[in-house]
Parts: sequence; C-alpha cells; structure tokens
Amino acid sequence: MKININKRDIFIFFLTFSILSIFLFIFAPGILTYDSYNQLQQISSFKFNNWHPFFHTFIEMILLKVWNNPSIIGLFQIFVFSLIWTFICHYNKKDDNKNFILQVIFTLFICFNPINFLYAITLWKDILFSYILLVVCFLSQKVLEKSFKCSLKDCLFLGLSLVLLSKIRYNGMYIALILLIIFIILLYKRDKKSKMFLKLPVIYVVGMLFISSLNLVFNVTENEKSAVEPKVMQYLSLHLIENNISKNDRKIIQEVADINSLKKVYHPTFSDNTYSKLDHKKYKKYKKELISYCFKYSFKNPDVFIKFVFDSTSFIWNPTFPKNTIGLILNTDISSVNNENNLTPYHINKRYYQIVNNKINYTLNNNLLKIILYNPAFYMYLGFIIMLILWIRFRYNSLFIVLPNLLNLLIVAVSNPIHDVRYIYPNMLLFYLLCAILIGKEVKGNERKNVKNISK
Repeated sequence: MKININKRDIFIFFLTFSILSIFLFIFAPGILTYDSYNQLQQISSFKFNNWHPFFHTFIEMILLKVWNNPSIIGLFQIFVFSLIWTFICHYNKKDDNKNFILQVIFTLFICFNPINFLYAITLWKDILFSYILLVVCFLSQKVLEKSFKCSLKDCLFLGLSLVLLSKIRYNGMYIALILLIIFIILLYKRDKKSKMFLKLPVIYVVGMLFISSLNLVFNVTENEKSAVEPKVMQYLSLHLIENNISKNDRKIIQEVADINSLKKVYHPTFSDNTYSKLDHKKYKKYKKELISYCFKYSFKNPDVFIKFVFDSTSFIWNPTFPKNTIGLILNTDISSVNNENNLTPYHINKRYYQIVNNKINYTLNNNLLKIILYNPAFYMYLGFIIMLILWIRFRYNSLFIVLPNLLNLLIVAVSNPIHDVRYIYPNMLLFYLLCAILIGKEVKGNERKNVKNISK
C-alpha cells in the first residue's frame, strides 16, 4: 500500500510538532525525575545496568551524541508522536473538508491537554513505550481491516513494533509475546498462502537477538530488583496485618524481613515500601516458599485477596483519584529530585514559564479538571463508549484494536510498583485512535446519506 502524503498530512504533522515543541521550549530541558537522572548518569559514566531496559538508555545515548542536551530526547519523542498521529489521521481520513477540520480540532485538543504536552517532553521509557503501544493498536486496525491479509511491509512494521514493545519496558515482553501468538494464529487461519504467519515470528526473533546483543557489547550489568519481589512482599504484608499467616510461615517471612516493619510500612498503592525492608539474599533463598504463601493464603482468605486486588489496582479502574494514593500524575519541578546532578528549568524565571506552570497547577488542584485532563481510567471508559458507538452505528468491531492496551492493563495490574498515571497513559492514546476512526466513519456515513438523497 502506497503512502500518498498530501498538504493536509503535512499540516497535521507540523501542527502537532510545533505546538508540542513550544511547550518543550517553555519547560526546557524537559521534565526529568529520578529515573531520568539515573539513565543520564549511566550515559555520562558509560557504566550501564539494566535497572531500566538498556535499549531505551541506548536510544538516549545516541540522541545525546547528536546534541548533548536532554532537550534532544524530548524533541525526539515529540517527533515520534507527531509522526504516529499523522499516519493515524492519514489512514482514517476521507477527502472531505469536514473530516479534515474535525481532525485539526481534535489534534489541537490533544496538543493542549497538559498531560500530553508534558509527557511528550518527559524523559521516561514509559512515554516511548506508550507511543509504541499506540502504533501496535494502529497496526492492529490496519490488519483487521485487511481481514488479516498482510503485506510484507505491514508484517515488518508489526514485527519491529513488537520488538520495541518488548525492549522499551520489561513488562512489554509479555504483551508482545501474547500478541505475537495471536497474530500468528490469525494469519495462519486467514492468509496461510502468504506465509506471513512464519515471517512475523522470524522478524521478531531476529530483532530481539540484535537488540539483546547490545547488552553484551556495552557490558550491561544485572540489576537485582524484579517486579515480582515487591508485589509478593506487599501482598504478604497485608495478610500479616490481617493475622492470616501461621506461626511456621511467619518464621520464614521473618527470616526475609522484619514482620513489624513490613506491617508498619505497608501501603496498597506503593510496593517499594515493603521491598525496602527485604534481605534480598534471604528472599532468593525462600523465594519459592514466599510465592507459594501468596497462593495458599489467597485460597484460604479470598476476601483479603479481593481487597488487595481492588486497592492495588484502583488507579486502573477508578475514574476518580482516590485519596491516600501514592503516585505521580506529572511533574514540572525537575530540580526537586534528590540528586546532585539536578538540572534547573532554563526559563523558570520567565513570565511565560510561570503562567503556564500556574495554569497546570490550577487544573491539578481542580477535582473535575484533574479527572477530565489527567485520568487515563476516565479515558478508558470514554474509549468503551466510542467502541459501542462504532458498533451500533457501523457494526465496526474494534475489540481487536484495543486488545494490546487491555493486555497492558492486565500486566500493569500485577506488576505496578506505584500508582503512577504513566503506566496506563496508553488508555488516553487509544481513545484518540478510536476517535480518529469514528471521525472517519462518521464522515463516510454522511457521504453515503448524501448520495442516497441525491439518487432520490
């Protein structure tokens, strides 16, 4: 399929890129947190570990070779999103002025939503991961509308997107593997002759091997922390509080961490509190026993299990922001991190910086605006409404398109260390994709009605 770029596509791209770049200028050198500084420190020292997936650190390192300023990373993310959004609008466009005007209005809404322009310039792996997940959802739309009869180019883009999904964030590996299996099965059933069901896994494996080899080339050291340890101890801490655990099992837990300390620091929305109390060598020794306790006491006390699931995943399904939740929505004060290499916003004393920053803080302090502008769970439900409209009006089943994001929510539910909005930010991006599809379908539907009226 040839891509015929026209003036409208170029306008959408530069509109998105220009607006987001203005906000990068205002908040230069970008938004940085502890995670951001950690990766920059690895790059400057040339000593790498895999606390963050090295491939993302590698991307940042290459960008900093082009321009030794963190702003280049934000600029790259802006370029990536602008390109993705342009392709989405291009694919879902109709040769109609109404369609184009609606796309422009919706693009303005996206670009001026604070969470979008601030995340675009935030130096987190989760932002690039979210954009890649959006690409996978978009490619799912294309494959679905082609009845799973893919060209080699589609197969190549899909395979590489799944590789990036696996390598940008660790839990992306599980999403990518599940999707890979689903795509292979559907390609085999719908288009066996093209052999795309064989080519797709080959592309994925080759891409994975190539990127994984970078860890050896740059001598990346292992990091001890995993997503499992914090969640196991967080969950067992709740059972300790509820006095559900037997004396013999408590003895094993006491070997790993002081029980009183675990009970004291327990919080349903923050697992690093309990993780910090671990003796990691002892945890490795008793790992199997501790994991077995999780299953054992879940069956014995299902009410505690249900309570933990609801409390520890509330940011995924709750359209409001519950009180006493530990997590981050967004941050503009990049000098607040406890790090000796902290940067200061270049324009912090400028009036335009203060005006924009004050407006953002105002929206964050307004409960209604906070939900409308910043809550991905709210957009998840809006997305379901758009899906329903697409089905009722056009019999368009978009479930396969949202599947990658549903898998992300499932993986985040069992692995999130803290209730940071960034982990479920793809909800918002998927909503934008569904709206782009709806805009295209509505215009096409109106064109059909006009044709019918003329024929009468």
